[in-house]
Amino acid sequence: MEKHLRFLLPILIIISLFLVNYIPHHNQMPMHVDSWQVISKADFILDNSKITFIEPFSYTYSSYPPGAHLSLAAISSITGLNMIFLAQLLPGIFFALLGLLLYSVSKALFNNKLAAIAVMAFTPLAFSSSPV
Repeated sequence: MEKHLRFLLPILIIISLFLVNYIPHHNQMPMHVDSWQVISKADFILDNSKITFIEPFSYTYSSYPPGAHLSLAAISSITGLNMIFLAQLLPGIFFALLGLLLYSVSKALFNNKLAAIAVMAFTPLAFSSSPV
């Protein structure tokens, strides 16, 4: 029974990490200007088959990493999913991946699976420092 729990607990935490980040974005339009800029750039890439894009807001701050629009366009062209839906889905997927990465790093660092599960379980506390 304990072996099943050690296998099931990380999976349940990963699912909860996904849901914690996906539920606030579900059926919601992107709220920030930089989200719309990334979607616009990705849409431009898909429509024109060009990566060049002249951005009218060149001096604004973006919380997205460079190349996010290219990744969004590539994922949209491969999966055929709408970019608005991807903007809702991808944060949850990336947050679950963050939990997996923290689990693997802390398991290697502490050499303790239970501590690694605890680190992964406290990953949603990363939200506490960011404004909503």
